[in-house]
Amino acid sequence: MEVLLADNKRLKNIVLSFNKNFPKDSNFAPNDIPEILKLLLECAKSNAGRKSGGERYANTLKEFATLCFTLGGPQLYEIFQKNLLFPSISTVRRLLTASDPIQEGVFRISQLKHRMDSMGIKSIKVHISEDGTSVNGRVQYDIKTNQLVGFVPKLINGLPVSNGFPATSATQMQSHFKENTVSKNAYIIMAQPLDMKSPAFCVALYGTDNRFQHSDVLQRWHWMEKAFQEAGLEVDGYSADGDGKLLKAMYMRTFSLARPCKWPWFHSSLSENEPVMIQDTIHLLVKLKSKLLIPSEIIPFGKTHVASKGHLVALLNEVSKDQHQLTNSILDAKDKMNFRAAQKLCDLKVTELLREKIPGSEGTALYLDMMREVTTVFLDHELQPLDRVFLIWKWIFFLRLWKKWILATGGYSVGHNFITSNAYICIELNGHGLIKLIRKRREAEEGDIFLPQLCGSQQCEDYFRRLRSMSSTQSSVVVFSMLEMQHRIRRVDFLSDSFINLKDSVQFPRLKKQFHSTASQQQTYLVLPEDYEIEARVGDAFKCALELCIKFGIAKKQEVIPNCQLPLVSPDTVDDILGELVGDCDNTVDDEQAVDEENLETLDPELSECEVDEDLDDVTEDLLIVSSGSLGIQSHDDVVVTPTSPFVKVLDGNGKTCVIKKNFILLALE
Repeated sequence: MEVLLADNKRLKNIVLSFNKNFPKDSNFAPNDIPEILKLLLECAKSNAGRKSGGERYANTLKEFATLCFTLGGPQLYEIFQKNLLFPSISTVRRLLTASDPIQEGVFRISQLKHRMDSMGIKSIKVHISEDGTSVNGRVQYDIKTNQLVGFVPKLINGLPVSNGFPATSATQMQSHFKENTVSKNAYIIMAQPLDMKSPAFCVALYGTDNRFQHSDVLQRWHWMEKAFQEAGLEVDGYSADGDGKLLKAMYMRTFSLARPCKWPWFHSSLSENEPVMIQDTIHLLVKLKSKLLIPSEIIPFGKTHVASKGHLVALLNEVSKDQHQLTNSILDAKDKMNFRAAQKLCDLKVTELLREKIPGSEGTALYLDMMREVTTVFLDHELQPLDRVFLIWKWIFFLRLWKKWILATGGYSVGHNFITSNAYICIELNGHGLIKLIRKRREAEEGDIFLPQLCGSQQCEDYFRRLRSMSSTQSSVVVFSMLEMQHRIRRVDFLSDSFINLKDSVQFPRLKKQFHSTASQQQTYLVLPEDYEIEARVGDAFKCALELCIKFGIAKKQEVIPNCQLPLVSPDTVDDILGELVGDCDNTVDDEQAVDEENLETLDPELSECEVDEDLDDVTEDLLIVSSGSLGIQSHDDVVVTPTSPFVKVLDGNGKTCVIKKNFILLALE
């Protein structure tokens, strides 16, 4: 063929032209090859022939490898390393530990500002949410900071004292155990930038025994607002999940005595400079569900109507499931935090079927309407601002008139026959907070960041879920210690950063779907309602609420817009007036299932220093007179001991000085 083409130029030109125009297989087009495969190919070529340990990798490839290690764990990564020529495990561990670590009680406001700038977020406003979760009450030694981690830090002006438990000697470590309480709960503070595409950021983490007061919260908020302002950011508002201490603090800032307003039904400041106080809507919904499903509680609406679980049981028995989607588990009163069950319970189909099929169920249907519409106000991203105002204030007025009727009716009490005071105050706070939020965005001409769906504590719940999922494959860890939680937070931060840094080189199917869904939820409101429009819509809400109350015999036609039934407070009276709030509130801490200690895995190379033999937990010898031989502890006599080293000097039973690891001191103290 070559000889033939060489002798016949005309035939050669025909063959070349045919080859040039021949259709190529699109499946093997270079442009269709994923970028990460191109990087792997180039890396394999450049490292060919190099000695082990002398390989070089592009930064993008190293970050992708670290991402695989973080998500899949060391066992899966070893397979990738041998077959795809990934960097060594020590390399990816160094990349993980190079990220800025979180320290207990240290606020990372500057890191938040840096992240927002790197993501190109224009708004400087952030919404703060706070919550707690249970942790393994275990004190551990942090070799990097020479601190004991796991004690409850002291609060000064509401702020946790960082680095308050140094481990410079055995005697000092012993005194920490005698004088301090071990943390059973971890408390996190999240900052949510006002952008649907931006993930929330953990600003602070510290251990707690849940004994702080609302005054501590107020002091900390005051400090945070100043600290954020100095960093070029602004605290736009606060959210929580109904915890009594946070609820008191919000009530104090919202309904204080020095809060005059032009509207008699509105008892909060209309200043655009003050943060907005919003209680989490999802937690509010499950509170209302729990009240309805308690068999012993009677919820009367007038003299002839009640809201009762019995109506729902009757619907379940008389109407096929395909019409209402209810099950016996949804009506289980013990499952207090099941949001999906609460959603199905108050679905519009259920209320329609109740009114149509179950006689005398109008009160139950009304209660479910309240549950659904109070939730819709903050979760439905398509709802217009004035429609949100109408829905929340319709039920605020209904609750005020209903509460007034219960107080005036003999045989009933607010404590037993009304929704919980915690849930009622949450609804009042959300109604006032919504109007304040609208006015803040309108006056600042920031309709593009009117995002009530970001006002809640679900950022904390989502962060807890991500922390719990930071276990490698074949691990059953769901509860961790404070030190382990700090290392997990570093990994969660790395994942958030790498998803952003690698978005042009790596395809993330789930994140792509999430991005499109969240982007569609961020609406821009060029014009937000004026005060006279808000006032008119609130008037419509009162008329609607009054009609409902008249229908059920709760109110009379001559009723006027009721003033706020909540008493105004001052710093001296808040404890007396709001003492009832703590009694029916949810605990700050989420209940978690017990963890199998044998499956605990360390998340960082430094944590391997914390592994000890559990058979030695019952050691009770004096720390200063330790018999190293009887304990089976190796003495490191050749080690130079300094206050910051991981070793301490102790005396054995013969009065001889020996050097042991600080971890073994913790073992004896636990």
